[in-house]
Amino acid sequence: MKSGKAVGPDDIPVEVWKCLGEAAVEFLTSLFSRVLENLEKVYDRVPREELWYCMRKSGVTEKYVRVVQDMYERSRTVVRCAVGQREDFNVEVGLHQGLALSPILFAIVIDQLSEEVGI
Repeated sequence: MKSGKAVGPDDIPVEVWKCLGEAAVEFLTSLFSRVLENLEKVYDRVPREELWYCMRKSGVTEKYVRVVQDMYERSRTVVRCAVGQREDFNVEVGLHQGLALSPILFAIVIDQLSEEVGI
């Protein structure tokens, strides 16, 4: 980080972070870890109707919204553990884990919601 630069959204000059040294590194590491942990929880809880809404508000063509809706329609999963496998069940909320498109969909939701609350 270069000194003398304009402050960011936190209004904290870079010189403050530099003066704090290792304490600042530890604080920021802890903060970002908690943010990522909470984002993982949010990722699994995105309401599908909110996803469709955010896609449309972001200008995604209706054709692509419907393709994604088809991918999520009647989603089912199973849970495996050491003692066996549970029966499959419906998944009606959250983004598909492991789907290459999911991070993009998550970014669309976060961007749209951030815009609406003025972040």
